[in-house]
Amino acid sequence: MCKQLKVLASEAIRSVKPFMSAKQLSGLIENCAGRKGEFSMRSLVDLRVLVTSLPRLEDSPVNKCQVVYLRYLCGVTHWYVAGVSADLLPGGRMVRAFVDSHTRQLQDCGLILLPGLFRFGVDTTLDLFFEPCPLASLEARVSA
Repeated sequence: MCKQLKVLASEAIRSVKPFMSAKQLSGLIENCAGRKGEFSMRSLVDLRVLVTSLPRLEDSPVNKCQVVYLRYLCGVTHWYVAGVSADLLPGGRMVRAFVDSHTRQLQDCGLILLPGLFRFGVDTTLDLFFEPCPLASLEARVSA
């Protein structure tokens, strides 16, 4: 495994920490030393690039062309994030969130505190395989 990848992965931890549950992040860090080491390190590095380039809420009005960048799995509910606040608040970052609670309709939840997603009592995990997509195509998939 490349030494440079290890360095980049360790530097990425600070940036991705606010976007993952403590349980998921510690598991991913633990996997960096195991069989899934290269995948886990690349996931951290790729996620850092994604979260540091999330559009600021102030710059991204909600419309059908808006891109959804992150998906969180919380039981049978899926949460999607389309933007992040520029300021770090005492409770964490504010994000523009949409939820799919299997009603075949994507609902705009407005602004929520991201750490609130990790307090539902069930494991909430960031989907590391989710590909960013336009809100309109996500709505079409949910309603299908």
